Amino acid sequence: MTSKRSIASSAVLLMAGVLLAGCGGSSDSPATQPVKSEPPLYHQALYDFETFGGAIQVESDKRIGDTLESVWANPNNAKETIAVTAATESPNSPREEAELARAQMKLLPGYRERSFKAVKLRGRPATQWTYEIAGIGRSEYFFEACDVHYAFIANVYVKPFGVPIELRYRRIAKLIVPVCA
Repeated sequence: MTSKRSIASSAVLLMAGVLLAGCGGSSDSPATQPVKSEPPLYHQALYDFETFGGAIQVESDKRIGDTLESVWANPNNAKETIAVTAATESPNSPREEAELARAQMKLLPGYRERSFKAVKLRGRPATQWTYEIAGIGRSEYFFEACDVHYAFIANVYVKPFGVPIELRYRRIAKLIVPVCA
């Protein structure tokens, strides 16, 4: 089972990796090629994801403990990335996972929260968390479907970090379609 500490540590490590890696670099797993559709649709192990604005996949279902992580980058904005994690085992609810990650992020210098609230994604309860840290705007969504816990993490360098970005990423988070067995 994934512990609270490992989930929060994964969130902090994911942020650090995105900050340090940018959209370059390599992955241990090859990117999944989209099927022929417009916009491209990626088939991951636990969900399908219709990408945004011509995004390209830079990591596909990379296993980190009990979690699979996939990352997309916006070729028109090298500083914008989206990661989706899917965990099949967790002792916590998605809300508790969001609260734990939030508590750890609040300890970092430069953290500024914009929102932390309950929302609906495709009719499912979710937690939306939007904040800024070190000049990076982040919008995260935590939800559950088909006994899988999902986290959607969008990063973009912004000045200023405006309200429309929250709406943009909610629209993109809704493009995750869980595959139920």
